[in-house]
Amino acid sequence: MSQRIIVFIFLSLLIGAKVSAQILPHAGTHFTFGIPEGPDGLVDPSLGTGASVLTLNIVSIYDGRGIITSPSGFCQEFTFTANNATTINLPYSLMQLTDLGKTNKGIIVKTSQPANAVFHDFLLEAGEATQIYPDEALDTDYRITSWGVFDDPGEDNHSEFVITATQDNTDVTIVPSVQALGNHAAGVPIQVVLNRGECYIVKADNLAAPTTSLSNSVVHSSKPVSVIAGITCGYVPLAVESCNEMIDEVLPKKITGTTFYVVPLRDGTVENTVLFTSDNLNFSLLTAAGIFYSTTTGRIVLTVDKPSMFTVTAPSQCFLLAEGSALQSISDPSIVTILPPEQYFDTMVWFTPPFIGQVRFQNTPFENFVSVVYPKASEGQVLLDGAPIASVTTPKGIIGSQMSGAVVNIQPGVHRLTSPVPIFATVAGFSEADGYSFFPGGVGPKLPIDTLPASLNISATTAQTCRTFDATVSTSFHAQDNINSAKLTITYDAALLTVVSSSFGATAQGAGWVSDIRTPGKIFITASCLTPFTDSGIIVTIKFATGPSVTTTPITADLQEFGGESIYGIFAASVKKDISIEEVRDTAKATYSIKAGTTRFGNHDTAVVTLLTIPNEAITDIILRLSYNHDVMHLLSADLLNTLAVKATATVPVPIDTRTDELSIKVQPPMVFTAPGVLARLIFDTYVSDSTSSNIGLQASLLNSRPCPLDILSDTVSNEFFGSDTCGSSSLRAILRNQPFAINSITPNPSKGSFTIDLDRHLFDGPLHVSLVDILGNEVWSTFHLSPDINQKISCTLQNAVPNGTYFVRVSGSGRIETRKIVIRN
Repeated sequence: MSQRIIVFIFLSLLIGAKVSAQILPHAGTHFTFGIPEGPDGLVDPSLGTGASVLTLNIVSIYDGRGIITSPSGFCQEFTFTANNATTINLPYSLMQLTDLGKTNKGIIVKTSQPANAVFHDFLLEAGEATQIYPDEALDTDYRITSWGVFDDPGEDNHSEFVITATQDNTDVTIVPSVQALGNHAAGVPIQVVLNRGECYIVKADNLAAPTTSLSNSVVHSSKPVSVIAGITCGYVPLAVESCNEMIDEVLPKKITGTTFYVVPLRDGTVENTVLFTSDNLNFSLLTAAGIFYSTTTGRIVLTVDKPSMFTVTAPSQCFLLAEGSALQSISDPSIVTILPPEQYFDTMVWFTPPFIGQVRFQNTPFENFVSVVYPKASEGQVLLDGAPIASVTTPKGIIGSQMSGAVVNIQPGVHRLTSPVPIFATVAGFSEADGYSFFPGGVGPKLPIDTLPASLNISATTAQTCRTFDATVSTSFHAQDNINSAKLTITYDAALLTVVSSSFGATAQGAGWVSDIRTPGKIFITASCLTPFTDSGIIVTIKFATGPSVTTTPITADLQEFGGESIYGIFAASVKKDISIEEVRDTAKATYSIKAGTTRFGNHDTAVVTLLTIPNEAITDIILRLSYNHDVMHLLSADLLNTLAVKATATVPVPIDTRTDELSIKVQPPMVFTAPGVLARLIFDTYVSDSTSSNIGLQASLLNSRPCPLDILSDTVSNEFFGSDTCGSSSLRAILRNQPFAINSITPNPSKGSFTIDLDRHLFDGPLHVSLVDILGNEVWSTFHLSPDINQKISCTLQNAVPNGTYFVRVSGSGRIETRKIVIRN
């Protein structure tokens, strides 16, 4: 080894020792970024590849919730589960395809537990990906590193970067290194103020600088910002045709190093390009093989085809680039940041997407890889998805170091790397003329979920039998709570109460509120993507109809509000209100009279039944029961012409039941009487007799179609009567209402798919719904059954094969649901 090299290594180690590492957070709960222009403007329409598909993959080792918002108006809430990927499709309109300067297209992501995020812009033969740093990793000073631009004839290719603010009133100063579109000269500062989620995008002027990039542009801000640099379609190497979008979120200037370990993005037979950049324009680089490089431009480019170590004389940043398909059949340009060892970490999780590309014009899955750097001494404890790294590939030692590198072919899905010591990895995927790369995120400690008290109240109007009443649920929202979503569950006894309607109050602001009243006994009120607001009052008003029973019944409400700016919290409340249902009856007063005149042989006399009080019901039946002196009179019929019951579907005159002297008048369709008047005219035949006529006694009942009948109790005193309940079996009615049917047995059980339900039916107001549900409540089979028999045997045969297991037979109807467990064993 020469004396020159020894001195060089000593100086580089000395410089490295003086650099105090700033640790980069590898997982977080807040993310902010913008989407730069993609390759869409360069795509050959004849390829039929269409527009980019923009996705964000969220992966965490915990269960949690999240919300994505943008000042442009986009909002979407999501949930994620431990060690599974959640993929969110972002609107195409958020890509800053033709935008310049300031926009409102930034993306803000908030999660309840630490997660990592990766953005993919997928377009056949042109897509790319980048890791998204959590807001805690962002800073106020950046130096742009970008690859050069090379245009094919007719292309309008751009070197670009997009800045996105994480906070309001962020002052940003941008100094472009080359002339930028919008008449921004090189070296002349651009000043702009951005609010949270707002962006500023800078694109190089290709006419002024056709083959250069925006590298060495400078960004300074008063508050942390996100910076993503990109090339709409970059060539690696430059001027070697086969371009691909290249995007990479830029590290803050404070994240640098002097030693870097680089492992190719795929197997060692493939050559990759390595790029080093530094604030110091004059720096040198030494490979572990003793090859020396120096620069006066702040930029060194070289190639690598095996795991390698590099040492530089100035704090630098390092990038690894895949080369184009003109050089490698299954590849295309992509760029990923290589972290220095000071930024290594011990646990990584990521999602490899199931992209489909084209190889020789045939659709085929991407080839996906993870490339890992780790200390040789810990090789047996470096685990990929639980397997030692050496068991799934052949690692290679890195010359001149105690480190090893390994490249593993992996399948789509969530993967996990663990190690007892810090390590580093990059993830990549390739197809013909296509590629992407990013480095995976890590994990963070689980955050406590703050469950804070929220206000909740139920009030109700007077509840009466066979009537409707209103129950209102109220709460207070506070602006500082930053509520994003809410879930309100209201429970009630479906045997006593029936939901008539649900309407939102003033507190349920915005269009994100939904009411679901389909499940008997449950009302679900949900809201999502709420703009933070403050208000107090009614969330929802539920109109209930009561049954005939006189009782006290509870209505309960449980509220969960999700939000919180610093920690995603749950604001919870529960409340119960006992509703006393008061007994009430419709009492209609009526009177009758005998037509004046002298009674003679063969004469017909008339008693007029008059309704004096209007019942507030739709009447279906009028029943008149009479008592009189049969020696003197005989009831012939009832005349309904010119009466309130003129629409009754009965012959006129109405025939008499001679066994009971009862007239039954059917009213169809049901009628609501709007004014007092004559119900019927009773026609009598008068005999010649020594007897004298006595008072005519009359009982009248008016019935409606609901389970609560409207009845009239007669009073024969002074030829007048008053109404009330005459059914005489109200207790039995209440029992049958609470149990309109009862399941006796299900045989055989266990069953091979055919079974018989034996039940007794007490009320007949429609078909029964019979279904089979699994233990999660999912309906796997159903049918309807209607029979007039009291005892019913319902034969059930499952038409489709149902997996073996435990299920529940559910029978519902007449406001009641009964379930019985059944085992399916084929």
